[in-house]
Amino acid sequence: MRLTESGCLGACSFGPVLCVYRQRAGQLEEGWYAAADYALGMAVARAVHAGEDLPTDRKYGP
Repeated sequence: MRLTESGCLGACSFGPVLCVYRQRAGQLEEGWYAAADYALGMAVARAVHAGEDLPTDRKYGP
């Protein structure tokens, strides 16, 4: 996990925003989340670590 500063991710008015990229089943998977908080960040991190589906709560974009 890496925290990086970026430009607008398309939900600036709903920030902070969380974006995750991972390889799953040989494909690049993306998850974009608005109004991210600690609990959501932990849920995403746990899903990535366990190889599970990403949470859908507050997900937007691709």
